[in-house]
Formats: sequence, C-alpha cells, structure tokens
Amino acid sequence: LDTVWITVDRTLYLWDYSMPIEENCVYVYRGICDVILGITLATPQSGVFPGNVKYLLIVQTQSNIEIHSISVKSTKRGIDVSQTDFVVATPSHTFNSIACSQKGRIFLACSDGNLYELVYSNDEATWASYFGLDFAKKAKLVRHGSFSTEGLISMLPFFDSIRDTSRAENSSYPIKYDMSVSISHLLIDDLRSVLYTFSVGGILSVYHTGLDGKATNLCFRASILEKVNSWKNGAQNKEFNH
Repeated sequence: LDTVWITVDRTLYLWDYSMPIEENCVYVYRGICDVILGITLATPQSGVFPGNVKYLLIVQTQSNIEIHSISVKSTKRGIDVSQTDFVVATPSHTFNSIACSQKGRIFLACSDGNLYELVYSNDEATWASYFGLDFAKKAKLVRHGSFSTEGLISMLPFFDSIRDTSRAENSSYPIKYDMSVSISHLLIDDLRSVLYTFSVGGILSVYHTGLDGKATNLCFRASILEKVNSWKNGAQNKEFNH
C-alpha cells in the first residue's frame, strides 16, 4: 500500500508516501467508534468481499476487534476504507499482538496466555440466531490450544532436540506451565506452515497450520529460559570438572 498510519483517539490517518507531497496524500478515516489501540493489515478471505477489496484493516479498540475493508479506487490513485459487519466485543480480553497469514487467517495473542483466531463469514444462519447459537454470528473469536504431536516435531529437529525426552514418551505430553502467562509476540511462517508464540515468561509455543493452512495444531511448548539456564549450568559444570 505504500502507506504509513497513525491514530489519534478514534481517528485513523493514512499517509501515502509514494505520492508527491503537494498532493492530498493523507486519507482521514473516522469510521471507528472507540479509542484505537492497534491496527494490523490482513489479506481478505476469498468469496467474502467484493473484488475491489484488496486488504483488510484489523482494528483493536478498547471494547472490540473490528474488520474494516480497504478498496482500491478504479478511477484514480487512492483507497477507500469502509466499515463491515464483522465486529467482536472483547470487554475482558487484552491482545498484545495480531498476525495474519497469507491465506487470510487472523490470529491474536492474548494476555490470558491463549492464542485466539478471529473467524468471520458471510454465511447466513438466521434459523440458528433464533436459538442464540454461536455459529449464527458473522464474526467470533476461537481459542486454540489443544496439543497435537502430528507432523511438526519431526519437521523441526531443533525443537525435537531440546524437548524433554521423558515427557516425549507420553503421547499426551502434559504441559506444566502456567497458561495465564501473557503472550507478548506472535509470528507466522507461511512458507513452513508454522505459527510461533512467545510469552512474557519465556514460553515458546509452536503450532502447525497444515499443508492447506487451515489447521491449528499445538505441537510444541517449552520454557526457553529454563533450557538456556540448563545449558549454562551444564557448561559450567563441565568446565569445573575439567
């Protein structure tokens, strides 16, 4: 987009730095109803938006996670930002990081220690809404975290070498870490179909998104700080013995 953004309370400013400075290169958007905490650019899922919508703005406010569409003007250079119906209330959640895959999946790192995904669809399920069923909503947050050892460990020898072998023999792989530790960083590797999260307490979690990019299997979790301290202690003991 060749664009830099800045927010002031509820107002979003988009500066197209590729345009001459004497032209009107700042787009002002006031379609957000609460104080803006963060903005992330995403790829729209196929079949949900019109063809002229090339990007999405994932907006985090004090009370919601909102999706706003970005369409490219056909007559002249520039963009238009518009509201959508995809809004999820998040009164009890604080998200530290948002990352989006090339296939349009939107992941959120939460302060409660869980990984969430913002799922949206144009599918109408009006009959379900009469009964108050969750899947009647157009947008919702889905929490991920069930452990799976399929596929990823064999693909990542580094992780395989540092995991505790005594726990590896147990197929259930019990996790002893406090899941309430806030996740501070979130990174997606689309090439390898891997998603990484890293917590404030130094816990690294690895998810495999599958060959089609639609899965979210937790395949590995370890305290990197514990491993580093263990390696340091082992090296010090080795030097002392010599």
